[in-house]
Amino acid sequence: MTVAVAGRRSATSLAVRDAEKAARGSLVVESKVVEKVAAQLAAGVRGVGAPAGGSAVTGGRRWPGRAASAVPRVRATLRDGRADLDVEVTLRYPEPLTETCQRLSSRLRAAVPQLTGITVERIDILASGMDRGNGAGGRR
Repeated sequence: MTVAVAGRRSATSLAVRDAEKAARGSLVVESKVVEKVAAQLAAGVRGVGAPAGGSAVTGGRRWPGRAASAVPRVRATLRDGRADLDVEVTLRYPEPLTETCQRLSSRLRAAVPQLTGITVERIDILASGMDRGNGAGGRR
């Protein structure tokens, strides 16, 4: 007989539940999914824009000749359910750079795991340009 405290499951109960989960299959989240989710989240942060450049980026691939992506570029490296994110953005002037990057990092750390189930381990932010707010982004 196994006795369980209210609110806690016994070891036997947990083992049965884990076996049931294994029988149902598994979910694999590809790096492309994490990249797209992170890019959309980054685009929603005040003061953050798409990087300067003349090639669109989708799923970490550059497509020369296409218009620049409307969202920041993100490259995700996944291992053991954790992600390292490399994020390339244009920052809008006169937004404070440090605060903007902190907002971006906080948003990604909070929302990527919530939406993908992948924990964010490291975030590197590359500010590849400044946008003066008149729509003319670019390297400055």
